[in-house]
Amino acid sequence: MTSAGVLLVLTLTAQVPVLPAAAVVLEERQLPSNNHPPRALVLWMLSPQPSECPSAEDYAPSCPDETRGCYWRGPTRVSLIDPVHRRVINTVNITEPVNGEDSFDVPRRLYSNGPYHVDHDHRPTILWLRDYNHDGVRTEFALFDRETCSDLFTALFGHSSRQDRVIQYRVRTSDPEGDGDIMWPEALFATSRRRDGVWRYELAWPPGDVPCRKCEARYRPADEAFDAVCRIHR
Repeated sequence: MTSAGVLLVLTLTAQVPVLPAAAVVLEERQLPSNNHPPRALVLWMLSPQPSECPSAEDYAPSCPDETRGCYWRGPTRVSLIDPVHRRVINTVNITEPVNGEDSFDVPRRLYSNGPYHVDHDHRPTILWLRDYNHDGVRTEFALFDRETCSDLFTALFGHSSRQDRVIQYRVRTSDPEGDGDIMWPEALFATSRRRDGVWRYELAWPPGDVPCRKCEARYRPADEAFDAVCRIHR
């Protein structure tokens, strides 16, 4: 399939014939049972294009390499699969965070310290399932895209047991420069939630650009979304 040999079609999705012919499965994870039939999340890409990938000794990482490293590029999707009935329940497009293009860089080897879980062979696990929404079930995973040394965009995806669909979680922000809903908040999902269910984090940019912010975020179960309030830090 590829010379690098890091793409793997696993047993669940190999039995689901409804993905497009050009689809290549990057990862899949069986979801824990939570009063719903068997489900799996599948991360896949249409006709992925590999970046160059030097050895660890020859690699000279930059800040964006914390989330990209050696990567696959192409239209990227995450699907919720019913492996029993061999069907796709729904699919969410993963778009580029800044321009909204239908493409994403999915890391296959990471040589820099960053937010992804990486094994001893430098291979990241993208579908690293955790309980981000504090419902007691590990069915969510985060994606990260570091554009510069001061801009780390994050996004959260997961299984909504209420809807029985995979969703991307919205974040409703309140900021001195304006309010709105965003899908790729900076820094949020790279921060650990505290015991009180609150994320506290800072947004900082080079001096003279934008004033630093101190932010707090909470999950709203009724809307399956997050609220984030940021204030200028002086």
